[in-house]
Amino acid sequence: MSLILNITSTKLDNEDPLENEDLQELTRELCKSIAKETDIKAEIPRGESVEGARGDLSTWGEIVLTFLSNDSASAVALFAIFKSYFDRNSSLTIKIKRKDGTSLEITSKNNKLEKIQTLLSHLDSLEHL
Repeated sequence: MSLILNITSTKLDNEDPLENEDLQELTRELCKSIAKETDIKAEIPRGESVEGARGDLSTWGEIVLTFLSNDSASAVALFAIFKSYFDRNSSLTIKIKRKDGTSLEITSKNNKLEKIQTLLSHLDSLEHL
């Protein structure tokens, strides 16, 4: 199963949004964390290479996830990683989208432990591509 993960940052009362460069750095860190701590293949999409360019803004904040197994342990580990990033920056929003457009949005407000089971069931429904 492959999914697109998109990270955005919005202004909150107590926190400014991340600048594009900071968001892309956080995206690279998150991609590395997912690849290292789960059995999910995580890659930043590659756009056209232009000398001197910093990247295509339309793909900033994007990670392509490929689940290598169908067990729920991967999803639990993924949500634990998300939670650690929300703890660092509550202005983040993570949107997980499958090929048919069905999506799941995770924010600092809905990543609490009591809501993880609901999110996992939604993620499970995303598996059926």
